[in-house]
Amino acid sequence: MAMIDRDRSRMRKVEVNQRALVDKVLARYPEDFTVFRELLQNADDARATKVQIDFQTSDYADHSAGANGKANEINGTIPNLNTSELFKWVVRNNGDFFESRDWDRLTKIADGNPDVQKIGASGVGFYTVFSVTDCPMVVSGGKSLSIFFEGDQLYTLDDTRPNSEWTSIEMDLKKDMRGPVPRPFDLARFLAATMTFMSNVKTISVLFDGLAFLILTKSRDLPNDIALPSDMRPISTGGTMEINTVSVVPQEITVEITDWALAAGTKTPSAQHAGVENLSMNPVECEGFWEDISTKSEAPMVAPPSLASTLDHLPWSTYTARYAVYSAAVSIHPSSGFREGLYAMTKKYPPKGFDFEMVYFSKAEYDAIAAGEKRDPILGSVFRGQQGLFPLLNGQYMSRVFIGQSTAQTTGIAGHLSGRFIPTVERGSIDLTNSYS
Repeated sequence: MAMIDRDRSRMRKVEVNQRALVDKVLARYPEDFTVFRELLQNADDARATKVQIDFQTSDYADHSAGANGKANEINGTIPNLNTSELFKWVVRNNGDFFESRDWDRLTKIADGNPDVQKIGASGVGFYTVFSVTDCPMVVSGGKSLSIFFEGDQLYTLDDTRPNSEWTSIEMDLKKDMRGPVPRPFDLARFLAATMTFMSNVKTISVLFDGLAFLILTKSRDLPNDIALPSDMRPISTGGTMEINTVSVVPQEITVEITDWALAAGTKTPSAQHAGVENLSMNPVECEGFWEDISTKSEAPMVAPPSLASTLDHLPWSTYTARYAVYSAAVSIHPSSGFREGLYAMTKKYPPKGFDFEMVYFSKAEYDAIAAGEKRDPILGSVFRGQQGLFPLLNGQYMSRVFIGQSTAQTTGIAGHLSGRFIPTVERGSIDLTNSYS
């Protein structure tokens, strides 16, 4: 290789168009609710047990500026969530406050978290907030950091803020994003599945102008150890991984939602309404197989809430799903080549161990959810449908692989799998081109 004469008088720095780079990153995140998925994973990595998602109108955002999660006692009549225009999203968590290294990573695109116990690796997930805002602000531990564009380059501005129990990500919405609240029923379905394999988050509250209209709670019973079958090989070929113990953990997710949130309806019809519950196993025989997907219609709206309902009297509907999580404690004994290869790919060395988990739904559990769906043929079940927790066994929504959060990778069995797979940059699928996946 020829020697390069590094005459600094002739050297020029390579410039990166940061706006274009962020746009290219965002193009790799096609699913709905991507911003919430990434911020929830960040909260879980920060050991948060509670998360709030607060949708705010302009008047409320102005009134509550600086409150950072404190009640502001705004009263009024029940809003129409399909017509109220939002000005701001705020996502809060009660996890660990930002430390110096966290603030530093926030200003460096693709500088992932080296902690082997954290899911985030690529260092780009936070930047999904730029799909909805041009100037996100992070508030944590009495400090704040705003990130904004000047031309095509990103800049930051730090400041101090009142102390609070919350770490908050505040997002003033772009003008073309100032629409209504995402359909609460669809958001609840997504969040119920999202919570399934999260390690720490137990409660998610969703608010409109500071008033809760959706609450999800997860609880786990104590694990029960189960014996490995005698014909199961507990050590992988080459001895890289070894199953030490296997346990089954009963888990329950409860969804509470107000009737005025249910009145906003759903964008995706239930299995009963869409007619996919009894589809042929041969997809070519299914009605509409050859039709353009754009011809599908939204489910009709449900009846509006009673006029007697006010902010002082909020009827709630409660839905519960209980199922088993099978968890294998896996220890890792990597070769030096595997260890260095994984670091080259993820900038992390492999952990000493991890939990490989599977959610398998029994027929009784599956039938209970299907029965609930039949009782409401328009909305269906909050636990089943697009991005939902319970799959359709012969329908469109199959069991998936989770890497902290759900990916688009299906499992091919009647249960979800979660483990330390190596994801693609946007965490939408397993990186199947990587020999260490």
